[in-house]
Amino acid sequence: MKKENIFFNIDLAGCIIRFTFESNNFQNPMKEIQKHFLPFKTNNAKILFEIIVSDKKASATSNHNKIILNSKQTNLHRIIVIIRMFLRNFLHKNSGFLIHCAANKLNNKVAIVHLGNSRAGKSTISEMLNSRFVKFIDDIAIIRRINKKWYIFQSHLFEKNKVNKSGNGLQIRYIYLLKKSLKMESVEEVNEQKKF
Repeated sequence: MKKENIFFNIDLAGCIIRFTFESNNFQNPMKEIQKHFLPFKTNNAKILFEIIVSDKKASATSNHNKIILNSKQTNLHRIIVIIRMFLRNFLHKNSGFLIHCAANKLNNKVAIVHLGNSRAGKSTISEMLNSRFVKFIDDIAIIRRINKKWYIFQSHLFEKNKVNKSGNGLQIRYIYLLKKSLKMESVEEVNEQKKF
């Protein structure tokens, strides 16, 4: 009796990647990590890329949208690097890019994005706002232009601080560019009603 392959899809900002397992290795860890990116309608999804984990010899297709990994030579880091390669290819052709930032949800439809150099305070600001505006991203984000509007999506990568993952994107409402001050000084506290 032929063993049935196990597969699942992930949706990263509209980039649908199918994972097919012809081996028992990596099924449970990958499902756990990517569980929040599973699209709701897997039957109608247009699969753009496929990663096959198999006991067969590793190979890649000539059109670069399918790759076969040998289960004995594959680790989670390798799979994440391949996902990033597929995602960059997709974003390059679909008005998008990856960016290092932090973001908070204003509501379930729009977000505030914090940009700045390393150690500028993106994560600190995001954490300070977290009690009122839920932290959405704390490391790498996917930004895409869809129907003349800019959206931010969570990436497949691990965040340096824990963030609840979801496959939904948010329209970007505000972008704050942060620059770390060279000096420290006291600043008068602003009235709570005037903050936002």
